[in-house]
Amino acid sequence: MGAASYPSTILIKDEKGEKFLADAGFGARVPMKLIPFSGEEVHSSAGAYRIRQHQTEEGNHLLEMKSNNGEWVPGYAFTPAEEILAPSELETIQQVIHEHEMSLFNKTMLAALRTPEGKMVLTPDSFLKETDGVIEKRPLDSGQSSSLLKEHFGLIIKR
Repeated sequence: MGAASYPSTILIKDEKGEKFLADAGFGARVPMKLIPFSGEEVHSSAGAYRIRQHQTEEGNHLLEMKSNNGEWVPGYAFTPAEEILAPSELETIQQVIHEHEMSLFNKTMLAALRTPEGKMVLTPDSFLKETDGVIEKRPLDSGQSSSLLKEHFGLIIKR
């Protein structure tokens, strides 16, 4: 898979002997539903997801997402662990995600929001809005992202 290897956490729910992944999401690809370890497909407004046992360098399970052309593609690999982390361990993981040079999540500003109708994604260069399957993407001029961040996401960047 070639993904950067750094600490992360997943939430696993055990309900009547069946395990489910509760994924907090990565970008706008938030499943918004529990994903069973059984391999069953789960569908939400964000797309289709499943978990499959598959050995990689990063773990022995894959969270997969169905691409626009109908093929399953890897989201990330993981190895489930029955471990509850202390708050200090979670803070260390958060620091790595925010500050480590290999983290995929600290290279540029990204705001992503799921809505009942679709999603919105804002970067310094573009604004994407999906409503009922219709995608509108427009390039941004320098400085436009701050006003869109406030208008659509309710966020203000203090400098």
